[in-house]
Amino acid sequence: MNAKRQGILVSENLALYKRIRELEAELAERREEYFVVVRERQDAGARVAELLEAIRNHDEYCPDECEYIEGGRWLKEQPEAREREAD
Repeated sequence: MNAKRQGILVSENLALYKRIRELEAELAERREEYFVVVRERQDAGARVAELLEAIRNHDEYCPDECEYIEGGRWLKEQPEAREREAD
């Protein structure tokens, strides 16, 4: 193989090597973005599970008159709660 052809092959190999490194960097970035989304979904799922457990506990342990939810917290039946419901 002549020197000119070897030079072209070396140049092509370097270009391919550079492109591979660029793609690896892009893959690493996307992988990190993916794991961020996965963590956010897991956190949201855990929060939903906590809320469901709170509802189950409420249904099991709270008296029947405790029926109002405000701001994610159960309220004992209060006159204000009745007034809000009446409105």
